[in-house]
Amino acid sequence: MQAKDTGGSGMKGNRVLRGPASLRLTGALLFWIALLCIVATIIPQTPYRPTEGTALTGRIMMLLSLRDVFHSLWFLVPVALLALNMLACMALRMRVRGKSGYFPMPKTGLSEVALPADRDPRLVREGLHRLISASHAPAAAGSGERPVLMGEKGALRRFAPLIVHGSIFVVLVGAALAFTGFKGTMEIPVGETLDVVTLYDGTPMPLGFALRCDKFGIQYYDSGMPREYRSDVSFVSKGSTVLQRPVLVNHPVSHHGILFSQSGYNQKAEATLTVKGPSGRQSISAGEDAVIEMHDTGHRVHVMRVIQDMMSMGPGVQLLVEGPGGSHMLWLFRDIARIAERYPGITGKVPQFNPSLVKPYTFVLDGVTTRDTTILGVNRDPGVPFVAAGAILFLVGITMVFLMVHERVWAVVEEDQGRLTVKLAMQRNGKTVPVDVHVCEQVKGLGSVPS
Repeated sequence: MQAKDTGGSGMKGNRVLRGPASLRLTGALLFWIALLCIVATIIPQTPYRPTEGTALTGRIMMLLSLRDVFHSLWFLVPVALLALNMLACMALRMRVRGKSGYFPMPKTGLSEVALPADRDPRLVREGLHRLISASHAPAAAGSGERPVLMGEKGALRRFAPLIVHGSIFVVLVGAALAFTGFKGTMEIPVGETLDVVTLYDGTPMPLGFALRCDKFGIQYYDSGMPREYRSDVSFVSKGSTVLQRPVLVNHPVSHHGILFSQSGYNQKAEATLTVKGPSGRQSISAGEDAVIEMHDTGHRVHVMRVIQDMMSMGPGVQLLVEGPGGSHMLWLFRDIARIAERYPGITGKVPQFNPSLVKPYTFVLDGVTTRDTTILGVNRDPGVPFVAAGAILFLVGITMVFLMVHERVWAVVEEDQGRLTVKLAMQRNGKTVPVDVHVCEQVKGLGSVPS
């Protein structure tokens, strides 16, 4: 039951808050958010689309697209309005709770106990005070010719709705903070160091520190199925190792507020080449997509494919060699001598198989090895502590609502032509309930003068 606000400014302030705090507004916003969640399950979602180089009109269209509902204005605006709605509800309840601890006696649901005329009104009031104080904390009594006694217990439950509203607001704040974080991946070969994360939209972002994959291993079940992936990583800052931790599936590691989790692994093939040219012989190790600059002649070698067994001809590498005379596709085989014996004249018939096709170089494939690379999921979400705190507050508030009892009891003594009548009222959890019969029986014995 809310106390009445008799001040003009208070009435005006309440009217201002009642609009944003409207329960109809809350219901409409929740309905709209639930509808968007259904839409997101029906329409395939494509979040984390790249925005770099996108024009302003394109970015606006992305904010209005239903193919990324939870990053669209259709979702963000209602969530912001819901947060304001929660704030207005909390402010309205706090204005009411800030009033006097006395709440007016209900006008309905009263129980009346008639006392004999010989009872002393003063003693009756003292007895009522003792009776109420025995089970309820006495609050400020109403003043006037007929002072009303009031008792209250379980007053903490009054704050349960405020806690529930506050918890929802904290969760919404956490959801908003999530947009200041990022998600991405890092693919680090064993023994190498990387300080850049590739975001899900393809954008590279420096971390401010580096990760080195010291070791990667896989444990298998007897059936041959992988049981566990483990990456031993070191966090490196300014050239010094500051932290060494194993990263396993479902056992992430946190550093500087960023969570690193085991996401997968790759086995990349790497070729070892010997290049004979004007500058002599040089040995090169390169994987797929690598680019080798030949500075002595201005040629550039792109490693297109690295294959451990090319059509039963052994390890092979496909190169694209670009130079002043044009581009040439070249296939190298480790066992080219054996292949030439089996297929005489093949390097003449298929020029791409000729290691000396691109002058003045001769390329020799020494071998192909595989190298493990660990794939780590990278996630920074500063809203997680807020969401967790909001969830705990929500459970506390709901528990208080369902398990705590908030009870108020009022009593007033009325005199009419020498007759005394005690009027009693009781509210439980905001609803008027009949006064307990045993209480009425106790009231009948109050105020008697000892003989």
